[in-house]
Amino acid sequence: AGTGEANFSSDSYAGQGLMISRDSGNTWQMLNTNFAETSFSSIRVDPNNTNRLMVATTRGVAGKVAHGTNIPPLAPLRGVFVSTNGGTNFTRVLTGEATDLKTDPYNFQQQYAGLGEIYGSPVNGVYRTFDGWTTPQLINGPWASAGPANLGRIALAISSPSSDTVYVGIAYPRGSPNGNLFGIWRSDNAWASTPTWTALPFVDNGPYLWYSFALSEDPNDANMLYYAGENVMRYNGSFWISLTDNIHADQHAMAWVPNGFDFTSYRMLLGNDGGVWLSAAYPVTSSWNDVNANLALAQIYKGAVSP
Repeated sequence: AGTGEANFSSDSYAGQGLMISRDSGNTWQMLNTNFAETSFSSIRVDPNNTNRLMVATTRGVAGKVAHGTNIPPLAPLRGVFVSTNGGTNFTRVLTGEATDLKTDPYNFQQQYAGLGEIYGSPVNGVYRTFDGWTTPQLINGPWASAGPANLGRIALAISSPSSDTVYVGIAYPRGSPNGNLFGIWRSDNAWASTPTWTALPFVDNGPYLWYSFALSEDPNDANMLYYAGENVMRYNGSFWISLTDNIHADQHAMAWVPNGFDFTSYRMLLGNDGGVWLSAAYPVTSSWNDVNANLALAQIYKGAVSP
């Protein structure tokens, strides 16, 4: 579990580091404090070797501070990091605000990452590796002509049915007069020397993609993509539909839960500004179950001391 919220808002607080549980989540201990004062956007563990893992980090803020000084004073550099000893030590392999990291489900060595500083950055872009980040490669897709300074937050998805299918979503930098979504593209030869990319139809999914932006592939259908922004939307290969008519706005996290031991049927677990929700059907519809009842959560925003 990575602490800290990687969503770039004024209350997206930085964390204390990387934590681990060895008893199915009942108890936790701090594993690595070298990430203190930053936030985790992704953690990927090799299913065949749990000592090998990759993490992606972004900045987080340190409470209410003066404008322009919200990065904690001792925050380390952010990016993509690799560990080969179970998270005790890490090597930084990409440097930047790493907003997403996805792995090939059939070959852990093959991965895609997005560096997506929300105000644009010379290092912003889509990267991939064939060898677990020993050799990173910048992917110059259709978005590259805009230049890295005109790219914002990046979200990725790699298909489970066909890992050759990769989706890339890119937002404009925060405050850009061009709008919010720069584009979403699909490649069906994502591991070729020069992947080819096809743009998906444009869809408006709210004004805050710098804050809430994620992609997730359907577990059974490479042609079906879920897109989290203000709402959750699904692309079925032809058009987009909204799936969150009756729940809280600003979607941040999507995960898939098998229906028992039936790995052909899933429900989506959704995290947003209103808590945690579980879809009532598969494929996902606009019907959701509220699963917040037993969660006791609070976030302290401010404090004051009497003179």
